[in-house]
Amino acid sequence: MQRFSFLSLIRGHFKALRDRGQSSRRIAWGAIIALYGLPIAVGVASSVTQNARLESPATILTALALLAGAFLTSFTHTSTLRGKLSDRQGDNEDTERPDRNMIDEAATHLLMGAFASISTVILIVVAMNAQRGDVLLGWAAALIIGACSWVALLLLISLPRLYNAYIVVNKVPNELSGSFKGTGVVVTEDDDEIERN
Repeated sequence: MQRFSFLSLIRGHFKALRDRGQSSRRIAWGAIIALYGLPIAVGVASSVTQNARLESPATILTALALLAGAFLTSFTHTSTLRGKLSDRQGDNEDTERPDRNMIDEAATHLLMGAFASISTVILIVVAMNAQRGDVLLGWAAALIIGACSWVALLLLISLPRLYNAYIVVNKVPNELSGSFKGTGVVVTEDDDEIERN
């Protein structure tokens, strides 16, 4: 039964939601509240304000199935980036540890996104069978709306990590990197290169 256990993934996901500092890894409560409190609030709000009505859940089911595949494909890409970092670590093992951690976090969030997408698909199938119609109403609609919000937030927290991983692993120059705060424009004065911030 341990083969079907998602506990290590869930545990890793919450570990990835911690702030990493020099001396401690404290819980990032803001991220946890946004990632889990916001979908609950959206589900509750939809049930209160709209009487929770969800038209054509089959369309959402299809979109979530495609999104689960996208999460898994992105995870495969992230694993390749992590392999590139591991191959080149050599003398830079300590300096590249934050980069490897960033890729590990992205991979965890991507797998959690795939898990959330598949879980939401299962919820939709159960709700469609329970209500026997093309429109979901009440608790079922509110639950699906909240779960879809959770999937969307998991995607949103994964995107910046994927972008930063790409920049780090591929050594994108500062003039093209969105992570670099300056302009990155290099000007020459008397044959000396100066990087302008």
